[in-house]
Amino acid sequence: KQLLLAFVTLCGLLGLVRLARDRSPAAILFAGTWIGYPLIYYLLESEARYHYPIDWTEFFLAAVAVRAWWVRRGGSTV
Repeated sequence: KQLLLAFVTLCGLLGLVRLARDRSPAAILFAGTWIGYPLIYYLLESEARYHYPIDWTEFFLAAVAVRAWWVRRGGSTV
């Protein structure tokens, strides 16, 4: 489970980089969410359930990375 989450997080970071390279305003929004949301949990004890509200951003950005890889590979953009 941890390995899968690490892979999704890595793909999410690649997707964030992709959005930043494309100069998408969404890159600022996602980066702000990833930086701002967990600030309080750097100081307090954290549990996995507090991560759930931003998990969808990792999956979304991972999909951005996979789509960019697919298009660069020559796949359909549909």
